[in-house]
Amino acid sequence: MRITPLSELEQRCSTLQVLMRDNGVDGVALVQNSDLFYFTGSVQRGVFYLPAEGDAMYLVTRDLNRARMESGLKYVEALTSFKQLPQKLLDRGLSLPQRMGLELDVLPVQYYQRYQALFPAIDLVDVSSLIREVRSIKSDYEIAIMQDSAVIAEKPMSLQRQSLMSARAMSRLLPSLNVLRVKRVIRDWYGSGTLMRNTISAMFFRCRRSCPGVSGCASRWLGMSPAVGQGQAIRVSLPESRSLSILLSHLMVISSTRPGLCQLVQSIRLLNRDIRI
Repeated sequence: MRITPLSELEQRCSTLQVLMRDNGVDGVALVQNSDLFYFTGSVQRGVFYLPAEGDAMYLVTRDLNRARMESGLKYVEALTSFKQLPQKLLDRGLSLPQRMGLELDVLPVQYYQRYQALFPAIDLVDVSSLIREVRSIKSDYEIAIMQDSAVIAEKPMSLQRQSLMSARAMSRLLPSLNVLRVKRVIRDWYGSGTLMRNTISAMFFRCRRSCPGVSGCASRWLGMSPAVGQGQAIRVSLPESRSLSILLSHLMVISSTRPGLCQLVQSIRLLNRDIRI
């Protein structure tokens, strides 16, 4: 699992702080997952607060231990209630901002109203353009990740070319491609896991050994990356396996007069028979 280096997080924070000072913003509070990951290295539920001067704070509502494992920031603390946010800033020795920036391009109205209630005397402004400006300039670390992604994306294409060269019937080719594509890429890049894959979507089953996930559900594994903090399972639990078999049996009856759906169900059955990586 790739963990964002502290030096990378510090550079991103310092770049945003320069823009904040230039635009008269005293502090920003971010909650969107993509912004949390970019500035903290984790997507555990909480608030990222960055003053115009000083160290950033990652206030986590769930799960604190995992956030500390994934984020290299100096101040990663618990936030048991959103109402504690002003006091958390004061406890850290920070003064309450006069102008606080929010992600108003994506922030729900309900969150905005909660900020208004917590900070009635301050001016809430939009800093989404500042965040986009920071993120638009890629570091060497980010470029290396993009290059790795290109390699991962190329693997399924090479597998498809190999399968097409064998000139198999299309009815057998599609399920085969799904199996090979998912098993090879997951095995090579993400380690072993238990996966069900069809031509529409993919899901990782609940594992018997688990850790806190970003959704707040305990029955999750670490996932492929801190950016997607749940998903990759170790083994399928027995009740779920039985439920899947029952579901497939019902689908086969429904799809008997629908060739397209029948082919999809056959693909799922093939994957369910051989999903151990």
